[in-house]
Formats: sequence, C-alpha cells, structure tokens
Amino acid sequence: MAALVGFPKAAPRVPVTVTFSPENGSEHWIRNFDGKCFSSIQSAGTGRDQHLLVERFGIASFALALVVDGDRLTLVPRRWSLLGIPMPGFLLPKGSSFEMERDGQFCFDVEISMPLIGLIVAYRGKLSPP
Repeated sequence: MAALVGFPKAAPRVPVTVTFSPENGSEHWIRNFDGKCFSSIQSAGTGRDQHLLVERFGIASFALALVVDGDRLTLVPRRWSLLGIPMPGFLLPKGSSFEMERDGQFCFDVEISMPLIGLIVAYRGKLSPP
C-alpha cells in the first residue's frame, strides 16, 4: 500500500523538505524525503465532510478532524473514500498524527496503519523556515 501512494522506503535519518503551494482553493503539499517525493492535496471539506480537512493522495481521500490537544494539533481520521466512493469505516486507516510548534520549528509525528495490512507509513521530524 505504501508503494501505491508513493511513500519512500524506510530509513533511519533522511533529509526532508516540504513545499506548499495554493491550487484552486486547495493546498498542494510536496514532501521530499532525500529525493523521493510524494504529494497530496489538502482542502476544506464540503458537504458531509464540512468542518473537516480533506487530504487526497491519488485516488484516496481522507476526511480528518483537527483537534487541539494541549500544544498539539492532532489529525483524527473520520472517513475515507476511493475514487469518490465512500469506504467502510471498519477499514478506515488509523494512527497517531500530530503537529506542533516548538522553538520556532514546525514539528510533526505521523503514523498511519490500516486494518488487515498494518503499518503503512511512519515519520517524524521538524522543519525550520528557510
């Protein structure tokens, strides 16, 4: 599954850059892990996903609740779809994903797993402004 989405192979320490650009009312995120890139489109949810952040990776879209938890912003998966077709909740990817600001740096910790498959991707680190 990770290869289908374009996630890089596992490695202990990898330089990363993240580029954000506006795109038709959304934000295009490109994550570059030492030359291996993957991207997503993030937008405000509409309709049944109103009040949620929707992140699309290729044919898969995930509606995420943004929950403030102390000094963290936690991303909680609520529903998902493939090619616009709602998928069953019992197959909804799970994980612990959050971001926060610490000492002027953007810190993140992302872990995503799926029932029946297991861990798909996990990465953490911090970004400093250029």
